[in-house]
Amino acid sequence: MMTLAKDKIQNLKHCGHLLWEYSFYIRKELRNPAIYLASALIVGLADRYDALRSRRSYKEACSHEKTLAVLAKDDRSGIHGVDWYGDEIWQVFEKHHLRFKEVFESMQS
Repeated sequence: MMTLAKDKIQNLKHCGHLLWEYSFYIRKELRNPAIYLASALIVGLADRYDALRSRRSYKEACSHEKTLAVLAKDDRSGIHGVDWYGDEIWQVFEKHHLRFKEVFESMQS
């Protein structure tokens, strides 16, 4: 059981920072590459949301609104959220972004 979970985590780690448009880089030997890609994109979106919202020693925390703006169009690369995460995942995020805010803020206290 632990090996199966460890394998899944390794596969997610491998896919973690992929852009939707570069999904062809996913290892072909994965049993269900589309599932790993979708999972990795969702985890990546949550990770970027958290990174933007969190204060770091080198930057201040961003508001929810600023975070939405950066995720919608990256201020450095110019990549749009739909291009980064794919249309389906991006649409779900746009619909439920306030839930991300709720969860993030509930974990701050």
